[in-house]
Amino acid sequence: MGKKKSEREKVFKGIRNVFASLTAVCLIVSFFLHGHHLLIRGIGYCFGAVAYFSELLEITEGFQQKRYLDDLFMAVCFGMLYIMLAVSYILEHAAY
Repeated sequence: MGKKKSEREKVFKGIRNVFASLTAVCLIVSFFLHGHHLLIRGIGYCFGAVAYFSELLEITEGFQQKRYLDDLFMAVCFGMLYIMLAVSYILEHAAY
């Protein structure tokens, strides 16, 4: 059983790291593409929200374990913040 937990944890960490890297790439690229910088930032923040969701999955072991809110606060708070920022940038790009 410990092996499954370890494998699952590796998967969640891998997903988190890939999406965190994609977030960084999008935000860096947005500095150089001025015509679509708002859209690229919005997409980057969507990737960041997925990274924080993966963090939640890792912390709760795929929602199999209950955790206290103070363990989950940062991932939930920043995940929601990233979603709001993504919507904001994408809507601003659509109006732009």
